[in-house]
Amino acid sequence: MKALQRLAATAPQLIEHEDCALSAELVRELRRLSGEDRDALLLVVWGELSYQEAATALRVPIGTVSSRIARARLALSAAVDPLERRRSAELRETKLLDA
Repeated sequence: MKALQRLAATAPQLIEHEDCALSAELVRELRRLSGEDRDALLLVVWGELSYQEAATALRVPIGTVSSRIARARLALSAAVDPLERRRSAELRETKLLDA
């Protein structure tokens, strides 16, 4: 979340807020993500930063941002797709998702 705070402090005009409701399940899944995965996802998806810009903001290599976003998207897909929900649960059981 520190990266989001830095982004907001340096470029508040770039952040727009749209009123939209997230499903309770999606919010639950967002909260279950690791802080690192959630920060990367939020910077790229909602902050509309490129992977390189997110990597710079988070002070990590671009490959790390890519890995974090891939994990986050896999986890969140279960919240919006019932078939993915079962796959995600199976991956969690084998600890592949949390790796």
